[in-house]
Amino acid sequence: PSLTEDEELLDEIRQNLLLGNLVVIEDAFKPEYAKHVMRALNDDELKWSREVVRPYHADVPGHVTQSNTLDKTSHADKVREALRPLDHTTSLEFFSSLIEHQIASADLRPSFFDVGDYSNPQSGNSDELAFIWHLSPDYKSSWGGALMWLKAKMAKNKYFHQSFNTLYLFISNKDSVHAVSPVAFWSKGKCLTVSGSYELGSSKSQQVNDDHLSELAEMPEGLGELSWAQKRWLARDMDVMTLTKDTYTQKQLHSLKTQAEEQLQNPGEKQVFTI
Repeated sequence: PSLTEDEELLDEIRQNLLLGNLVVIEDAFKPEYAKHVMRALNDDELKWSREVVRPYHADVPGHVTQSNTLDKTSHADKVREALRPLDHTTSLEFFSSLIEHQIASADLRPSFFDVGDYSNPQSGNSDELAFIWHLSPDYKSSWGGALMWLKAKMAKNKYFHQSFNTLYLFISNKDSVHAVSPVAFWSKGKCLTVSGSYELGSSKSQQVNDDHLSELAEMPEGLGELSWAQKRWLARDMDVMTLTKDTYTQKQLHSLKTQAEEQLQNPGEKQVFTI
């Protein structure tokens, strides 16, 4: 059955994402669609940009990604059409359901890692739902270009070699440290990926009711029982000044906001959930 029809499996994916785990989905999309996107990105007429970028922390020496990228302005019609399902309203609603939060848009970044290319360890600070989709068939593990999930405890859960039509999902925060191993000089394949993120919208509705909020203000240890979406509302969207005029309560809520942010950014030990 389709993954989207398996509610029990979807619940497991949801729980693992919200716990800060890496979710690995093999044979993620229909083979015909994966091959369609691969062919579009292998078009000889595409103009790839050779880039060395510091994606998150430009002020950190050595924090580098070296690859060939294809930004939205240079997407050919064929590529734009091929990637459109990933940015369709139905897709946004589906991925929203996985993290229990509204998703505003998708940022899709096709790229390929050539000989010598790599990405140093990096993390994020955005709470976006990040994804990496491998699209290189018949690519040998000895050629490099593996996704490295650096918080995994075991080696087998640390290196993910190129595997055609495998999708990797995780919530981007400062603890989601990952990298791409260098592509070997003897590589004869094209290490092709579509990566990016589903960007979260602001949660305008109050995720924690007033009574519960009062309890948490007095006993912040109850934060651990909240859902990821509730913690995010507390940390990012709760407007303390509009909730109360009492200065003591404001101080409590500001402290709660800080603690919720800390739990968002440090969800615990990273594990891997593979489907």
